Amino acid sequence: MEERGEVAMDEKEAKVRELFVKMLEDAAKYAVQYEFYAEDMEDFHEVVQWKFGPIRGYQVFDETEYSFKIDEEAEDPTLVLGCKDLDLAYQFLNDEISHWPALLGTKFLVGTKGPEGTLKEKRIGKITGFAPGNAPTLSSAKENAPPKQRRVSARLLRIPVFRPIMERTADPENSNDVRIPINESLGTYENESIPLAVLEYFVNKASHVYIFQQCPCRALANCKNYDQSLGCMALGKGALRMQTFGRIGTKEEALERSRRAVAAGLLPSLGRVKSDTIIYRALPEQGDLMHICF
Repeated sequence: MEERGEVAMDEKEAKVRELFVKMLEDAAKYAVQYEFYAEDMEDFHEVVQWKFGPIRGYQVFDETEYSFKIDEEAEDPTLVLGCKDLDLAYQFLNDEISHWPALLGTKFLVGTKGPEGTLKEKRIGKITGFAPGNAPTLSSAKENAPPKQRRVSARLLRIPVFRPIMERTADPENSNDVRIPINESLGTYENESIPLAVLEYFVNKASHVYIFQQCPCRALANCKNYDQSLGCMALGKGALRMQTFGRIGTKEEALERSRRAVAAGLLPSLGRVKSDTIIYRALPEQGDLMHICF
């Protein structure tokens, strides 16, 4: 029995290694085939060390330049990625992870460098997830520093192997968009902001309101033109399932934030977007959550 177990483990390791080599080679093809590769990889410099059980290898991304090594360890990696579990490694490399939150719930490890320059490995859900107790905070040294979680996620998503997972998470087939014409006459109105009137209508109808601590997009871009604290909001019963950096708020708070955002010149967009429900862990999707973004 023990011998059979060893054979099965050897076979599993061989399959994972085969998929790993394919992933490294496919990244080179992706660089040639993807139309916007140069644009996406601008200013992207990463040395990614991979560890899947005993299997090793690394990738070097230097904007549009790409190289890799198998069965070697990088001298000074900027990221360390992988997992000890070969079953999880097989699922990841065989593109069987259904969406981003599914990966966040696994024992997939991400190693990043701390202020002292040493690499620390943590589960991906701890370092990139917007979960209770893991909310990003503003740095005292840099008031508008983007959330660490968001920065690491942005780095990972520029690595080709992660792209299909996020593409499934944000699949347009999961959302219905309606175009609203602009610059068309709606009649005569006095002292009335149409965006604000629409927001007030939906906020007042909402059963629950979720207030984001800050705008993750402006925080990521370190935006200096608009207040980063004017973050998104979510309306409806689904707000009770939200697991991200924010809290349940009141309608009065939501209305005040809406007025401040519109007064600052921000244009609101609102709607039900399944990808947001997945990313912010408000699953299961029940059609009871509306997102407002400024």
